Amino acid sequence: MNLVQEKLNVNVKKRANLFNWRGQFTPEFVEYIIESFNCTKDSIILDPFAGSGTVLIESAIKGIPSVGFEINPAAFQMANFYKYSNLELKERQEFVLNLESKLSSVLSGFNGHPLFIDTNDYRSAYKSLIDFAKHLKRICAQNELSFFMNVLFASEKDKKLTLIDSILKSFAYFRNALYGLPYTKCDIQVYHKDARQVDSLYKNQINLIITSPPYINVFNYHQNYRAVTESFDYNIFKVAHSEFGSNRKNRGNRLLTVIQYCIDMEESLFSLWNSLKEDGKLVMVVSRESNVRKTPFFNGEIVLELINEMNCFIIIDKSERAFKAYEKWIDDLNKLTSKGEKRIEEMTTLLNAYKDYLVVELITNRGSPFIKRQKGQLKLDNSVLEEFLTFLVHPDIIKNLPDAIETGSQTAFMSLSFRPTNIVSLNNKPEIVLKQKDFPMKKEVFMMRYKKQHESFPISSEVIKMFVKEIQHFINATWYDPDEALQRGSFT
Repeated sequence: MNLVQEKLNVNVKKRANLFNWRGQFTPEFVEYIIESFNCTKDSIILDPFAGSGTVLIESAIKGIPSVGFEINPAAFQMANFYKYSNLELKERQEFVLNLESKLSSVLSGFNGHPLFIDTNDYRSAYKSLIDFAKHLKRICAQNELSFFMNVLFASEKDKKLTLIDSILKSFAYFRNALYGLPYTKCDIQVYHKDARQVDSLYKNQINLIITSPPYINVFNYHQNYRAVTESFDYNIFKVAHSEFGSNRKNRGNRLLTVIQYCIDMEESLFSLWNSLKEDGKLVMVVSRESNVRKTPFFNGEIVLELINEMNCFIIIDKSERAFKAYEKWIDDLNKLTSKGEKRIEEMTTLLNAYKDYLVVELITNRGSPFIKRQKGQLKLDNSVLEEFLTFLVHPDIIKNLPDAIETGSQTAFMSLSFRPTNIVSLNNKPEIVLKQKDFPMKKEVFMMRYKKQHESFPISSEVIKMFVKEIQHFINATWYDPDEALQRGSFT
């Protein structure tokens, strides 16, 4: 399986998740995985640890049926929201009108109520929200539950607003989100069940599993939106003891937390194995390391060892995402306050550190043979350099920089011509020819460094300054004068 590192890292993020939930998949990442496995409209995609449902909505966008299992009630209701994708526009409009009517009937009794009071007891702090949730629950139909609960989840953070102002704001957000969901006829199923129960419902039926299992000493997800979930009669303590790797389990002996995690994961892996078709595939994103009382445990290695011991799955590829290092690099570049050559030198230092991590550690030491063979545009460190160059187009580096200038991947205009070029040849098939060209650097050769895979030979800031000089030349030049163009009869 040949997965492109840049796609795994999701270096360019254009879409955001709908919900506020820890550990969500990036939409572009799930989209890339689905495309890589060539799923058809007859396939079924499963996420047994569905979280807020990113795999489900990305499958829906592709028109592929999907299934999600999620034990946490808040995450389950988030994922369940995507089932509204099956509603046509008229159905959505009627649905929203009914929701608005019910909301108004309950809100009228909460004029002047604060949403939050600053006190240590969360039930007292969110008393108004809890009371409102209980009133709403009494008149809420089953198919409306996901919408209203997500409105309440979103309002939990509005501690300075009145209850009515917060609820109306959250309602507007999810009303727009509902209308914005892609329409699909494909089936979307979400179960408030444990991942170990998958094969009891989908034995030998799943084509592709995309998931990220919990890790050891995991954050207590059951505490998320607790005030609301308890108002809808969910047993939070039962959920807490069902969570894989929860740090709430075995507090008296944390070693038992690790042992129980291994047992839970093995049982879930067997369930996933039994749910897959004969040619089915499993893609797991596993965190590298957890700490239990300052002792490191390597989640990925544990899961890999369990898979090897089971002797069921065949491992066809292992890749490692570098998104944390990437995000830190971008963040460090954006935090720079220096100007001119000083800024260029600091940027170059950050570039060298990031490239050495990718080239030496991630690719050379741990990369797959496919990644190591890449050349040219597919080569990851070349992509890093291309992105770095856009950060040079900055007012603290380039003088007289236009306000509306855009950086990043762009199509460069070179020339426009028309064929035929004269009236005599008009009987020929007419066409417009548009020439496009990459950013030209004349004929100079820029030697970046002698040995790309060795930190002793970093990219020189002097070389980067030469790039800046070329960029400044382009900014200062007058490339198009309309009067001259009219006299010449062309744009070039």
